[in-house]
Amino acid sequence: MNKSDFFILIILVLLMGVWIYVNPRYISPPNEIIQNEKSISEITETNDSFELKKSNLIEKDKIPEKNITLKNDNIEIVVSSKGGGISSSTLYNYKSNDTQNSSSLSLDFKNLPALSYGDNSILSRDTDFNIDNIGFNSKKVIITKKINDFISFERIITLGDDYLVSVQDKFTNISDNLQELPNRTIHNGFMSNPENTHKMIGESILGVDSYSLNEGIEYWGKPNNINKKLFPKKNPPNFINTAPKDMENELVEWVSTKNKFFVQILHPIECPTTMRILCYRNNDKEPTSISSGLNFKTSNIKPKESIYYNYNYYVGPRDYYILKKYDQYYEKTREFETTGFWSGWNIIMEPIRIGLNWSLIQLNKVIPGGYGIAIILLTIFIRILFHPLHKKSTDSMKRMQEIQPEIKSLQQKYQKDPKRLQQETMILYKNKKVNPMGGCLPMFIQIPIFIALYTILRGAIELRFVDFLWINDLSGPENLFAGKIPIPFNSNDALNILPILMAASMIFQQKMTSAATAITPEQKQQQKMMMVMMPLMMLFFFYDMPSGLVLYWTVSNLLMIGMTGFKNLKNKPA
Repeated sequence: MNKSDFFILIILVLLMGVWIYVNPRYISPPNEIIQNEKSISEITETNDSFELKKSNLIEKDKIPEKNITLKNDNIEIVVSSKGGGISSSTLYNYKSNDTQNSSSLSLDFKNLPALSYGDNSILSRDTDFNIDNIGFNSKKVIITKKINDFISFERIITLGDDYLVSVQDKFTNISDNLQELPNRTIHNGFMSNPENTHKMIGESILGVDSYSLNEGIEYWGKPNNINKKLFPKKNPPNFINTAPKDMENELVEWVSTKNKFFVQILHPIECPTTMRILCYRNNDKEPTSISSGLNFKTSNIKPKESIYYNYNYYVGPRDYYILKKYDQYYEKTREFETTGFWSGWNIIMEPIRIGLNWSLIQLNKVIPGGYGIAIILLTIFIRILFHPLHKKSTDSMKRMQEIQPEIKSLQQKYQKDPKRLQQETMILYKNKKVNPMGGCLPMFIQIPIFIALYTILRGAIELRFVDFLWINDLSGPENLFAGKIPIPFNSNDALNILPILMAASMIFQQKMTSAATAITPEQKQQQKMMMVMMPLMMLFFFYDMPSGLVLYWTVSNLLMIGMTGFKNLKNKPA
């Protein structure tokens, strides 16, 4: 295998792996979809399903809605008497857009309040509850309702010190007879992608996750799961309210609803139950808003006794270290695991991802300049770490290039005797101390690093709205002059400079390498083709990628150029 063929193989394998990993996760929300979906009117439950319809409530039957706000240093939640759940959540530490005077990000759940009940003949999101504060710390509220002449309901919502909310539901039998509490579902709020989420491959992720002791984490936000397992192939509806067939009877510890950067997690305490998924799609069959819920079966309440249900509810960032501190596997929603083609690599790649993510955060803490400088320093560190492998790979490929004329001579000599050709070729390798795989293995070892970095940087909330040089947001493409520059493979019709610089650096790097290793005219011709084809392919794949990832690749190319130039200068005859 000569150097050019090897390089083509490695890059194609790398690109194929990334594409296989990225493509199944591609969900492109329409630009007009924002967190507060005004296109959805009201959602009314029946015992079987949710259905969209405009409100036909008679004005005189309306009861004024009462809202109580609970807040701490990180979050503000609004608890509504309508539905008895959380109608909105404001995250103080996260901006709604990339402007300097941006307000804090608000997640609007009015279309389906978080913690509201559905599929229940006695409680629903339209139920009017009594609501009052408890105490004077503005962190606890009590919600009550006399459901009928037999059962009363009480809910206590307590806001913790960060992003966790504790919920206690109590159903009391106030009659002298045994009473039945019907099936019911408690929901996370509907989520869409925030207004400023860029439309790009692998980025705009709406999803539902579930965690069970038997199956571990399951990710239900990917198109193959949403479209194939939840929507039928023929005449798929625009709305579903069900569970995947293989999860209908599977007990889960918790369910989550998430977009690219933020997540809700609903976790019943010591009460595993089944799950369901609610999803709306547009006319292009792309998910526009999504939610999840927990199903509770019918239960009996003895006379004058109560049944308690306790929940933890998390609403906040998909930050690995914030989620991990709860010790309930919430950090799995950050998706440091890989599914599909690369799932077998998790035992290797997950620790790599966690280590790289930790390194990036620590570099940002101790080195001035922000995450842009941290990415550059991490790139330098990785390049230094793999330099011995790269040098070994380069030297091996060069020795392979040098013996190519002898190999061709053997091929001509033993073209009618393949067995003898193989034997003589192995003898040649042994005499010349050449390992034909010596250049391949070091390169393959680096593939998990790249996949890990892609996983980290594509959804890193740490990079959200972080600027660097001319880049306003390292978590997305540059999007300069958005909507004004028609580019066939760009979804935003924008100019992205960094991918162009990356492609140019690849051309220059290959030119330097080919000058040092090319031997035959055929090899020189192959390398000329490579200098055009591979950069164009990389430009296509990376044009809409997060700027942080493209920055890593570009800096890596520049370091290779510098190292190759230094080596050529060092080996230049005096």
